[in-house]
Amino acid sequence: MRSNSKKVPVLNASPDYEEQRLKALYDFNILDSLYESEYDDIAKIASIICETPISFISLMDRDRQWYKAKLGLEVAQNKREIAICAHAMDDPHQLFEVEDLRKDVRFEKNPLVIGQPNVVFYAGVPLTTIDGFPVGTICVLDQKPRKLNSAQEAALKSLSNQVIKLMELRKINALLEQNKSEIELKNEALEKLAYIISHDIRSPLQSLTSLTEMLEETIADNNQALEITKLISNNLAGLTKFANSLLDYNSTKNKELLWEELQIEQVWQNIDMLVMQTNDVTIYKQSTCDSIVVPEFALNQILLNLITNGIKYNDKTIVIISVSITKSKRDFILEVTDNGSGIILKDVDRIFKPFITLGKKDRFNKVGTGVGLATVAHLVDRMGGNITVNSNKEIGTAFIIKWPIVGDK
Repeated sequence: MRSNSKKVPVLNASPDYEEQRLKALYDFNILDSLYESEYDDIAKIASIICETPISFISLMDRDRQWYKAKLGLEVAQNKREIAICAHAMDDPHQLFEVEDLRKDVRFEKNPLVIGQPNVVFYAGVPLTTIDGFPVGTICVLDQKPRKLNSAQEAALKSLSNQVIKLMELRKINALLEQNKSEIELKNEALEKLAYIISHDIRSPLQSLTSLTEMLEETIADNNQALEITKLISNNLAGLTKFANSLLDYNSTKNKELLWEELQIEQVWQNIDMLVMQTNDVTIYKQSTCDSIVVPEFALNQILLNLITNGIKYNDKTIVIISVSITKSKRDFILEVTDNGSGIILKDVDRIFKPFITLGKKDRFNKVGTGVGLATVAHLVDRMGGNITVNSNKEIGTAFIIKWPIVGDK
């Protein structure tokens, strides 16, 4: 028998430790789960390598030992008080081996030894979480005395690591599914909110705006009333802008993206139609391509938001925007740069989150809705691309967007 110092006694553990160990086990949500071939395969490999007729992967609950995978056993679980594996878990980082259970005072009267399946030899390695809690074991058993060689010991320890990795992966997948469900619920809620805004809020806002304009005309000689009315009008304009932005953002989430070959000249014409250029705004356009393959709707939305942001959040007397389109072996590359005030590094990740603003007023003394760049990020993601930001305070910002060439998507 191999015996090591018992750093963490499981059977006689402190209540606090045992509750932490059980929480670690329950977090995997694996007890009483359905058959999974990956675990059965590992149990079979352990049996083949160690040349034993019995092998299993077990998890130690509060009062029972439950078998996730087993070979040579009929029962689905046993009482924890008779589980040999409970002793194997005394040291969560070492192999526990008993060459002949009949000659060990701890096990000589164990029902598993004196009755079915009449086990004589036992070797087990704890399944230990990354936080150091033993939640179960992978074991091999025989009905005759024996001893594992060093290669078999090493293999059993490696298989133990693989089981824990499977369990961790299971937990991660469960969290991803949960997050996916939460995101779907939030998206559903957002769609409902957009519907309410479209049908129950936007129309009254438009009516109130019209009425306010009419009221301004009738009280033109009452300065105090006119000031109040203009304040109401400005607030209504802000609410209407937010409502429209929310609806625009929601539309990008649901609109189908149709990939098509688009001539570069058409891209430049779209920019001229989308963005009103004034004497204090100059937009340079250059490309090394004759055409690109892209969803035109998505590209127009991306260009509109990046260029208008470059204009609005610009502290220079003359606004300079540069739009560049190039092509690598695998990607199309769109770069939009401006000569604005730049973005602080710590704010770069935040600017792509919906309804997050940096609190800055634009050159027209207005605060944004936090939807434009979120729309850009969402569309780029749907295109299978990525977006990076290079920015220098007081010099300007460059947004670089790459998306795969059709065939590599």
